[in-house]
Amino acid sequence: MFYFCEAFLSDPMPVKDKDELTAIHDEHVRYIAAGAERGVVVFGGPKKANGGVVLIKADSIEGCQAFLAEDPMLKAGAQRYDITEFQIIEHNPCLDPLLAE
Repeated sequence: MFYFCEAFLSDPMPVKDKDELTAIHDEHVRYIAAGAERGVVVFGGPKKANGGVVLIKADSIEGCQAFLAEDPMLKAGAQRYDITEFQIIEHNPCLDPLLAE
């Protein structure tokens, strides 16, 4: 199953120090990249404003939530996720290998 995860930055931001927030964000980027290497993250990236999006492939909502629970931005309270479960029906053929797994 696939999960569209939309991230929103916290307001007010609990991390006040800009350097600390930058370090946490850098950890977040590495965490998402590691998820992509493991095949959990299909894609991810920042929105133009306020957070980002991540498409996660997991066996269950609990698996998705477990992955997100270790995200450094979430752990720091710097963002939250809204999760939408969905099934891919129509798609570009380039996604066939992903959907065949």
